[in-house]
Amino acid sequence: MCFNYFKFPEKSVNYLNKYKKLAANTAVFAIGSFGSKILLLLLTRLYTHNISTGDNSTKSLLEQTANFIIPIATFSIAEAVIRYELDRDYDKREVFILACMAVFTRQRRKQCGVFGQV
Repeated sequence: MCFNYFKFPEKSVNYLNKYKKLAANTAVFAIGSFGSKILLLLLTRLYTHNISTGDNSTKSLLEQTANFIIPIATFSIAEAVIRYELDRDYDKREVFILACMAVFTRQRRKQCGVFGQV
């Protein structure tokens, strides 16, 4: 009887599972984020040795512009797919199919000239 005092309520187990799931999801996003940043750091060191100092500012401007435009142009589909793939409430196959449809629809509109001259 005295051991019932040390027993955790059922709700605390659910909270622990939620925290474990949060930690796992955070780790997945962190690996993806840091991986691309490390690659960028290594490539920047390579670029700076091979281009002149005057061209370095042009390279920086192009990088910043690309970092701004890429999420807009891709609709951040990669992040959306990862987010919904990690959620068990959604069918993984349906998420993948919808993401592919969004990408191919965008490409088709671009080919048809809906977004302007290609």
